[in-house]
Amino acid sequence: MPHGPARLGKAAAIGIAWLYRRLYADSAHGGAVSIPPPGDWAVTSPEHLLLTSLGTQLREPPPRYALGDQERDCRFAPLALLQLLPTERRPERVIVLVTAEATRVSFPRFLEEAERIGVSAERCDVPDVVTTAEIDRFFSSIADRLPVGCRVTLDVTHGLRHHAFLFYSLALYLRSLRGVRIEGAWYGMLEAGTPTKPIIDLRPALDLAEWFHAVRQYRDTGGAWALAQLLESLHAELVAVARESGEKAGFSGAGRVRAIAKTLRETSFAYASALPLELGRAAESLARVLQQDVAATVRNRVPLAHELARHISDVAESVALPERPSGRRWKERIPPTNKELERQLRLIRQFVSRDQIPAALGAMRELTVSVVARSVARQQDWLTRAARERAERRLGALGKLIRRGGAAPLGENERWWGELWNDLSDLRNKFMHQGMRPDEVGHPGSRIEDLLRRCEEACRRPVPTLGGGGGRLLISPQGQSPGVLFNALRATGLEIGRCIVVCSESSRDSVRAAAEQAGFSGKLIPLVMADPLCGTDEIDDLVESAEDELLRADEVVVNLTGGTTLMGVVAQALFEAARKFERSARRFLLIDPRPSEAQRREPWVVSKIHWLGSDPQAKDSDPDEAR
Repeated sequence: MPHGPARLGKAAAIGIAWLYRRLYADSAHGGAVSIPPPGDWAVTSPEHLLLTSLGTQLREPPPRYALGDQERDCRFAPLALLQLLPTERRPERVIVLVTAEATRVSFPRFLEEAERIGVSAERCDVPDVVTTAEIDRFFSSIADRLPVGCRVTLDVTHGLRHHAFLFYSLALYLRSLRGVRIEGAWYGMLEAGTPTKPIIDLRPALDLAEWFHAVRQYRDTGGAWALAQLLESLHAELVAVARESGEKAGFSGAGRVRAIAKTLRETSFAYASALPLELGRAAESLARVLQQDVAATVRNRVPLAHELARHISDVAESVALPERPSGRRWKERIPPTNKELERQLRLIRQFVSRDQIPAALGAMRELTVSVVARSVARQQDWLTRAARERAERRLGALGKLIRRGGAAPLGENERWWGELWNDLSDLRNKFMHQGMRPDEVGHPGSRIEDLLRRCEEACRRPVPTLGGGGGRLLISPQGQSPGVLFNALRATGLEIGRCIVVCSESSRDSVRAAAEQAGFSGKLIPLVMADPLCGTDEIDDLVESAEDELLRADEVVVNLTGGTTLMGVVAQALFEAARKFERSARRFLLIDPRPSEAQRREPWVVSKIHWLGSDPQAKDSDPDEAR
């Protein structure tokens, strides 16, 4: 390939695309390379270097180069650039990339002119790069010569034509992975058909690769950290320009750029944290601020600004709330409509498609809870703790009944919901506990797609119910005092359809007699304890055996008086199980002020009742008055 002036059109585009693939191929899978701020580098150098290359052509007479309103006659564009740049922007020394032929033909003349103008120049030998294998040698030759974190100005006027695209690739590598700050990428337009050859700064084209990457990272992964950082750097530049010019409009444009950076960070945080509502609000703000034609403010510094802004806006709008709720308690103004659930499903689909499994599972779980919560409370209360805990109890109870595998009175719809909850909880817990369990956690494969499909179906299915229709159920211990059950049946002052009696073998015989004395004709269900004094291992089995009866009940009232201490524990466990099944459940105590001898002698005397806690009838009452 002949030596001569670089041609930047197609070669530059290929160069950017090549390094883009090499450095950022993992970005779509969450492995994107970000641009670290200077403070992140362990050792940095303030040195400012000019990096250029030479071909073998020597132009006679020397071209006249122009930068702004300044001109210089010089055979080599980088040396003209050094004389034309303002002092504060001028590099301190020059590194010149040369092939073997350029070392022989043009580098000696370059050194002569550099010495004449008082510039320090050093040679860096590079291959011609006529084979792919020499690409690595080209990069290695120069990469280690540049201190980490230094400042570099590029001049790509001379050298082999294909070295231009390697220069671009090298510049992207240095900036992205070595913390090098590119101050400018200059090109002397030797092809200009005028006596004076303008030197133009191509850094915006170099920057565009970073913008491409950052926008793609946001589009493909939801992460906007790199994009926000680019905007914050741009904001700082715009502020500096506005201060220098004194134009108020410049500060206004810089403020809009900063607002975008802020909302991008909020959006990125909410996405990474899998917060559907916070993300929806931040994304709405982002899409709205992008409508202010911010691209017009920055198009001189960011090529294709309108196109980049459109891509960012499209991503934001896909998960944005339809309008921004305001105020400190803004979430209360978001209704759980089908459109809102569909918006959250779009977000979950993104998580699944990007293999962001923990986020997907967490959002699936909360979506499932939301579908049920909006049916068990007022629409505006779907986010309250009470509504969501009630929904979780219902789903948890269905899941438990499915796992138990008993003959629970569940319909097809309830079984479907219970199986969904079990499968979702099992897989989610593996990830939420960071794999800290004996079984290995791997990619769920088709399971995650299946759960997504079922969550989509959950938004269309009837909400599950938990039995009911069996009237009021009484639960009461029965020890050696037959009057306890009698009083429980009489003292409530309520219509009782069925009664679970926690008893022992020795007290079981008194159950029927107490019911007859109380005039109770409903169903009696004995729960017999083999060891009413020490049988703690019986509690779970007793509760499980009563679950069907708890599910049938519309309301559960529990007497905590009488029997052994362990019988009272069983009664309390049944009360808690009833609450998990979303039964309306209340507890009471029986109060009989008579001496124990009198109670044994006359067991069929109605006691007073005391409702516990925040139960609707939590007060002392006389049973006769209650009736």
